[in-house]
Amino acid sequence: FIEYLNFYFSDQISQKKLTEASNYADKLTDDIDDLPIFNTSPVIIDRTHIAYISTLKEYPSVVIEDNKTRSKKILTRAYTGLDYIPYSKFTTPVRSLNVSNNSRYLIFVGKKSHRDYFCIYDIKNDSFKKILVDGVDELGRVSFSQDDKKLVFSAMRDGVYDIYELDFELLLKNERIDYRMFREITSDDDYDDFPQYLSDGRIAFICERGNFDD
Repeated sequence: FIEYLNFYFSDQISQKKLTEASNYADKLTDDIDDLPIFNTSPVIIDRTHIAYISTLKEYPSVVIEDNKTRSKKILTRAYTGLDYIPYSKFTTPVRSLNVSNNSRYLIFVGKKSHRDYFCIYDIKNDSFKKILVDGVDELGRVSFSQDDKKLVFSAMRDGVYDIYELDFELLLKNERIDYRMFREITSDDDYDDFPQYLSDGRIAFICERGNFDD
């Protein structure tokens, strides 16, 4: 197995000319007592604070860190009540964590007992809530609109990922929602994922339409 890993990933490193991140960027997180810690999906909250998913205390945890003092607020599994926070597609890390443009809310998707939840942490009020979503096989990546009034996200229904939109206030007011509250952005048999609002309000996302040259 180790031989296979070395062969597989060495080939990726060679083909993509990958190098250690520390060769071109400053390292903001550290291991403790020689114990490897997995940190991923970082977002910038403001000038001095970042957030990321981590195994720092227990998995899954969300860490809010002050870059100047290195003090940390850790949303542990015991705090959130989640079993799992999706953070990758196979071997590729994905941006699972997102922050509102007014720097008040963190949002991500979490799983509990094979059910998917929208998870919201209110940074200002130090409060957390998770909203159960009925009628979906799986929730994907989620992001805020420029005015923070809407969310765009991917979701799987009947084995197909499509893009949807939802009012953020609707989430804040409910403990449970149904997929019929979503607004469909795409509805077809193609794979659509990783949506993001652009500055002009349009939505960009990854899809399998066309060919690799599109």
